[in-house]
Amino acid sequence: MKYNEWSDFLQFSDERMSYYLFVDSLKPIELLVCFSALVRWGESGALTKDSPPIEPGLLTAETVSWKSLRPRDLVVKIHTYATKAAVVRLPVGRHMLLFTASSPVGHSIHICSMGTFVVGDEDVVLPSFEPESYRFTEQSLTILKAVGHVIANFKDKGRLSAALKDLQTAHYPIPLQDKELTAQHFRVFHVSLWRLMKKAQIAKLPPNLKFAFRAMVLDLDLIDSSLEEASLDTKENISVADTLQKVWAVLEQNIEHYAISLLR
Repeated sequence: MKYNEWSDFLQFSDERMSYYLFVDSLKPIELLVCFSALVRWGESGALTKDSPPIEPGLLTAETVSWKSLRPRDLVVKIHTYATKAAVVRLPVGRHMLLFTASSPVGHSIHICSMGTFVVGDEDVVLPSFEPESYRFTEQSLTILKAVGHVIANFKDKGRLSAALKDLQTAHYPIPLQDKELTAQHFRVFHVSLWRLMKKAQIAKLPPNLKFAFRAMVLDLDLIDSSLEEASLDTKENISVADTLQKVWAVLEQNIEHYAISLLR
């Protein structure tokens, strides 16, 4: 179950207890963690310097890789004889934290955040990693929408140039500074896009789909100066544009599914 606010009511145990937390967000993440420790039972009065030594309660939170449950970096550590709170700040993306709590008698944990998160044991938290992350989905949607923008402006050479630049920025935001690696990146992207366009055509492929795709790719391939722009006369241009529009109409109906498929 997803929460914006979660409480683990008083647990009477002097043993260490563990809790896993999963969170995925497109914005920086803040978790307010409040830890209460019950360090003694059946006594009155405050602790003084003459009181018998009592260990404080301890709560730690460590990052955990989604590929391995071995803890890594410590993100919060709370020692207290009563109640203390701290803010855990995480960058954009998805994260899993391992909370470990211990106290002489018992403890209580309260976590709240502006975003949703999942808390529980491994079996509860790990299924949250099965869907693609929000960042991956957002990036794939940005790329496929840029493809659609190119298709929409295919017959308008003035707007097409800007659309092509937007697409290149979407799928190739950081230049690799290596001509061979750059060429490989563009080839892989074009192969993935071609497979997606074929996959989207449930019925028989349009006879000029391959030609239409090559016409679009020739405009997209900005990395190879030896390639010349496709020279299409008016009739061919209209035919290519119509074919690409039909492909896009199918992709747009289930754009998130196809966008994720493009980058897999």
